Amino acid sequence: MGRIKIMNESQKYCRSLHAQISLGTTSDDRFMPNGYIKAFSEMPNGLVLTEKLDGENNAFTKYGLFARSHTAPTVSPWTKPLRERWDLLKNDLGNLELFGEGMYGTHSIEYSKLESYYYLFGVRELGRWLSWEEVKFYAALFDFPTVPEINITVPLNTFYKPDVDENKLLSDWLKANLKMTWEESVETSGLLGGFDPVTNKPCSEGFVIRNADGFETNGGILPVAENEFNNLMKLVRGKHVKTDEHWTKNWRAAELMDYTKFNWHSYEFMNTKKKETISKEALQFTEVYDIERAKDIGKIVKYSGEYGLVMLAPSTVKFDKIVVRWDTNKDCDYEGYGQLEYKFIDEYEFKHINLDGTLKK
Repeated sequence: MGRIKIMNESQKYCRSLHAQISLGTTSDDRFMPNGYIKAFSEMPNGLVLTEKLDGENNAFTKYGLFARSHTAPTVSPWTKPLRERWDLLKNDLGNLELFGEGMYGTHSIEYSKLESYYYLFGVRELGRWLSWEEVKFYAALFDFPTVPEINITVPLNTFYKPDVDENKLLSDWLKANLKMTWEESVETSGLLGGFDPVTNKPCSEGFVIRNADGFETNGGILPVAENEFNNLMKLVRGKHVKTDEHWTKNWRAAELMDYTKFNWHSYEFMNTKKKETISKEALQFTEVYDIERAKDIGKIVKYSGEYGLVMLAPSTVKFDKIVVRWDTNKDCDYEGYGQLEYKFIDEYEFKHINLDGTLKK
């Protein structure tokens, strides 16, 4: 028999190793080999220091949206906004593979200054990882932020001393740039207002340090495995709690401080807290429309075999302020909400419409 061509040819994200001073490691984690600080200090165009976010590694490729495994595209409910965004971007990706943190589902750290459900941290093209400047370019092009970048005021190449223990040198270099030890820094809220949702104490997960230039996964500068980065490393706070199988049954949707900046505005009424309370935008209509109708904004309804979304009426609709946008391929298939006896649906993948009521392309 001839060889069967597999549709999905996407390769998962390569393994990032911990710096030797990293604290939040597990039994199967691996560390950078000796000599790693010297190798990083010799990178010709310097380094990039970013905050490590507590989300899910998600990749946008022409084959689909993937989680950590690239065996098949993800269908998890906590990637729903990203899958909808992928549907808009898929024809523009070409050979680009966008890797970033999916933030729709809250993990061990909650963020009070979240502006997007996706933060880009890497772009791979034909097996090569692009430079940080190119990552920022594609982030802007596809309307995503990058993970928060921390300004490096003291370059490692000028700080490096061959007679100093490399792990002490890394700790001192981080302190020079963070204005505190890195262990103290992860006990602050970081750049996105991170906090422990159980204790309410400020925290951040850690840091990633990468080559500012583009690179191969394993360029041979350090003795690491073929699928391991030697131009990138991470530091994770001590006792960082990783999510387990229980999280998938009890996950919560994250809230954004601004749903419009990166075009997630249709999700302002979709997460759990917004379903339980009335937003300020919905409240302006309660003088004419009762509170119960306003509470249903963002819910999925079914009637006579058809599915729709309860939403605020767009400016082109004059007959009602709260409407059902039916999942059809018609440009303006709206109906005043409350006219029928609907059934509420927890999960449904719309075939024709996006969550702002516009038609899918």
